[in-house]
Amino acid sequence: MNYSDLLPKFAAGTATEEEREAFNDWLCTLTPDAFREVLAAYENALTAQTTFAPHNQQLLQSILHNIEAQQQQTPVRRLFGSKLFRYAAAIVLIGCAGTFWLLRNDQRQPLAEKEQTPSGRSPNDIPPGKEGAILTLADGRTIVLDSLQPGAIAHEGNNQIILKDGQLDYLHGQKTGTSAAVLYNTMQTPHGRQFQLTLPDGTRVWLNALSSIRFPVAFADTREVNITGEAYLEVAKDPRKKFVVHSNGISTEVLGTHFNVNAYEDEDAVRITLIEGKVQVRNNKEAAALNPGMQAKAKQAAPIGITPVNTDQAIAWKNGVFNLQDCSLHTVMRQIARWYDVEIVYEKNVPELTFQGKMQRNLSLTQLLKGLQDQEVKFRIDGKKLIVSP
Repeated sequence: MNYSDLLPKFAAGTATEEEREAFNDWLCTLTPDAFREVLAAYENALTAQTTFAPHNQQLLQSILHNIEAQQQQTPVRRLFGSKLFRYAAAIVLIGCAGTFWLLRNDQRQPLAEKEQTPSGRSPNDIPPGKEGAILTLADGRTIVLDSLQPGAIAHEGNNQIILKDGQLDYLHGQKTGTSAAVLYNTMQTPHGRQFQLTLPDGTRVWLNALSSIRFPVAFADTREVNITGEAYLEVAKDPRKKFVVHSNGISTEVLGTHFNVNAYEDEDAVRITLIEGKVQVRNNKEAAALNPGMQAKAKQAAPIGITPVNTDQAIAWKNGVFNLQDCSLHTVMRQIARWYDVEIVYEKNVPELTFQGKMQRNLSLTQLLKGLQDQEVKFRIDGKKLIVSP
């Protein structure tokens, strides 16, 4: 049996029990240099995967056992500080949280956590966010959508508002032929909530945590909405009516396209990422056109920056993933604060770190932090505070 050929199967989670046992036995026969080659090959196999494999943790735990055996034979070398241990420990996390690396000073430092993620949740743990939002009607009434039963929940103008399959739809009713004042609704997601919405024109909207969208219940000559926080939009095509998103003084104009708007107030700029179609981004100084795969970084009174980006990373939140590729510690903590509804507290002398990798958004906070923990950064949950210390 060529054991190296099994690495892609382990990465994909398709290895059989017999193959895993045989592979574990083979690992124990390897020299340290051969061992490193296996780890490098396994990392390459993981890079080719787009989903998380359930058996990766078992595989790498056997690698850890092999390392521990080597360490017992050479006690002078500290296992916890060994590069070999940290490479394996980083990959062990794949079983629960995806591939994850930590970078500092341009040197790759794999994570030092080797424990399995517990199946239970500690009393001090915080659950992940979930589906939920608050809808504010034109007359000021509010409807909490988290626990409502599916069905019609309200009427606005000629529209019936339907809750179905975890999202809100606005269904057109028969027009009366009389003109009336424009009615606006607002959907808001608090900390730890996200929600889907279909606008009256058929445009689909995904709201991330701590976000909002204000929209008319019936569009007129133009389709204009206001967004705070972050949203992904699949705009219904209508050549006669452009669709305009206003966010923190930045306007994004489209006819029909898919794009992401990140306009959180605690971020340094509004970021518009185009997935499909074409958009024009405008501020007080200029306008810039985007093509798919490009991102605009815009402020109200500064030149608009256009750069190519990984679009999968921009919309990872919509797909249930934290994609933290090249993200700073503070950027990661802002995302965690919104999703887990916690206050981030930094102690003195916390180092600057850059993260690489993906983690699932359905993990509890403790499970997530196990994937982020490093020798240079520690995390502690204290009520609704997440304390970061060196």
